[in-house]
Amino acid sequence: MVYTHLIVDQDNLTTIFSNTHEAEQHQEPVQWFVMNAYHAELKAEQILQRDGFQCYVPKHYILRRHRTGTTRMLVPVIPNLVFVRSTYHKLHAFQRSLTFLSFATMPRLDGGHSTMKVPDSEMDNFIRVTSHAEEELRYFRPEEVNLTKGQRIRIIGGLFDGTEGTLLKVKGIRERRLVVSITGLIAVAATHIEPEYIQLL
Repeated sequence: MVYTHLIVDQDNLTTIFSNTHEAEQHQEPVQWFVMNAYHAELKAEQILQRDGFQCYVPKHYILRRHRTGTTRMLVPVIPNLVFVRSTYHKLHAFQRSLTFLSFATMPRLDGGHSTMKVPDSEMDNFIRVTSHAEEELRYFRPEEVNLTKGQRIRIIGGLFDGTEGTLLKVKGIRERRLVVSITGLIAVAATHIEPEYIQLL
């Protein structure tokens, strides 16, 4: 699974970063939740933003052929998924009014299911890398990369300043790349990073 040419709404990105680390006003934690929006990611994004929720839907361009030629289209990178930052009860109350939006879940060892949540640090790094439309990014399933074989790094300066990830050799690329991931969901490899921007952790 390889995707390239990612683009996101830069105004929404600014809002995400300006609000992500605000002090919590209530005891219930504000977290990033993974939501299912079957064939309606962009519709969900529009409605959530309209109602004041922080949300993130990474997108990329694809070429679709038809009888009269080829069309370049902007579509979500991860089908059917939307990332939303909120408290559980606020988002749950809102979600109940939308038939196409539901919490993504993952199985537990006891046979039950838990709502999927993403730590702020993982989401921050994911957004920092995937928000650069002009860069060639490559996406992988979690099982396609082994982060334990790489070196943890922080980027100091340059396009990905402040990003923490893993310097790793990935399939199909000669040189090692900065890789960030959302655990169990997706990994993305950035473009070449100049050595002077790399700080080992």
